[in-house]
Amino acid sequence: MQSLYLNALGMKLPRFKRPQLGALKNTLSYAHLLLLVGSFVALQLAYFFGSSLQREFNLERSILAVENRVSLDLPRLSLPNPALNMAGNPAQVHAYLEKLNELLVAQNLSVRVSSLQQFDAQLRFESEMRLSGQVSHSHRIVERQLQLPGQVISLKLGICEPSLWQTISVYPLFFALLLVFFLSPYLQRKPLAIAATLAPGASQHIALVLDLENKCIALRDTDYKVELANKPLCFYAALLNYCQQNPRVRLCQHAILPDELLHLANQYFMRLVALGHTIRKRPDFDTNLEKTLSEIRAALDELLIDYPEAKAAFYPPKALGEGSRSKMHNFALVKLAAGDWEIKGK
Repeated sequence: MQSLYLNALGMKLPRFKRPQLGALKNTLSYAHLLLLVGSFVALQLAYFFGSSLQREFNLERSILAVENRVSLDLPRLSLPNPALNMAGNPAQVHAYLEKLNELLVAQNLSVRVSSLQQFDAQLRFESEMRLSGQVSHSHRIVERQLQLPGQVISLKLGICEPSLWQTISVYPLFFALLLVFFLSPYLQRKPLAIAATLAPGASQHIALVLDLENKCIALRDTDYKVELANKPLCFYAALLNYCQQNPRVRLCQHAILPDELLHLANQYFMRLVALGHTIRKRPDFDTNLEKTLSEIRAALDELLIDYPEAKAAFYPPKALGEGSRSKMHNFALVKLAAGDWEIKGK
């Protein structure tokens, strides 16, 4: 509710708060000002060039109309003709020019007849030359030639030139303000998301999630996930648990796997059966171990494509070196931490 106050006459009047300039400054931004100035200049230039083209078109039509009118009236005018020894009637020609210019003023055209042959209309451009009702203080002369049998008639026309203020309109400003109003929601200042950008030198903690209900692996607090088949998913879940409980264990793909690791893998497979993901018989996790590890590595490569530094903790090491597949290399996860992974749906 608005607060009331008593004026000098004892009347209760509403008290209006002063506009908060700080809130207005936060609402508007340099983008609003840039859009307003840019759109106004662009619309004003478009208006200027459009109106200039239209004015030139109308001017040419006016000149052509005056030429046709004078050409039709020439037979009735007494103009001097040296070939026929005719002196002409200056009073008639001046009266005709004055009447014709009055007609052009009444029609609000920007063309006046300045002279016909040697007869000058004696125009006062400051007072008589008008463009759309506005006094024009600048003009130019255009000369045209009219053809008669055995004679060429010189016709000079005065053209009004618009001033600078006549080429500026308020419509571009109005449409520029309207454009800023409609685009204002897209120009509001938006706070930067803190989680989206990290300070230089800071590292983001990566946590792996094995989802048995959706049969996929994912990164915590993200929507990105990679699906994995039943056998590699169960074996990888068992591998994480076993390596977490036995951080110094050595696992060799050409040696017999520990019974505890195989028991964990079988438990996770039975959990998939309970969740309704499969009705097949239990696979032999001790066979085709290289293929199982390859599928796990391929899924991790796709999941951790933006976090290559996290592979050291979750990636089963590959056999390196010539003939290394026949050697007893270790594929155990020796860099796991307690908070680096979790299993959902177990």
